[in-house]
Amino acid sequence: MCREFIFHLLQKCASLVQNVTNYFHTNSRHTLRGPNKILASTGFHGDVLTLTKLLENRVKTFRYDHGKDISTKALAGLLSVTLYNRRFFPFYVSNILAGLDDEGKGALYGYDPVGSYERIKYVASGSSGVILQPFLDSKNMKTNLPPLTKDAAVKLAHDIFISAAERDINCGDGVVICVITQSGVEEHRYPLRRD
Repeated sequence: MCREFIFHLLQKCASLVQNVTNYFHTNSRHTLRGPNKILASTGFHGDVLTLTKLLENRVKTFRYDHGKDISTKALAGLLSVTLYNRRFFPFYVSNILAGLDDEGKGALYGYDPVGSYERIKYVASGSSGVILQPFLDSKNMKTNLPPLTKDAAVKLAHDIFISAAERDINCGDGVVICVITQSGVEEHRYPLRRD
């Protein structure tokens, strides 16, 4: 059971868009994955790829130097420093880092383009972020709701994205919903439109 499902779920529309032309509808936005963490990035695809390569190299160096995987909290700080180093010519990228903290609880971090970040309960970004955020706000304000099961949370996230895809032409043809647990990352892929 998870009280706030967005701790454990990370959903991203799968598309690469320029203006109104969708070039690639199955482009995954999960740019960096670990055993119990995922970084999802949206924005200018060239900057997303560059940032991902920088972080992958730094994560590999960390693993080599320390003999263990980087924690979610440490990766959050590393991403912040990496973005801040480019503050005068920032990456045109919006990032969400989701994972499990040292206590095994869900951790979600939201970033601005120059590296300021905070641990938050829920966040939406990308072209459909303005559609998704009010729904997340309304769901989180209701404190008397029974806890969601994992399957109910995945179904709810899928329904939210179906709604967003109907209203946003830049949202892709599918959604990848990742459930982060102690045993790893479960990935669920669903189509959003068929036209």
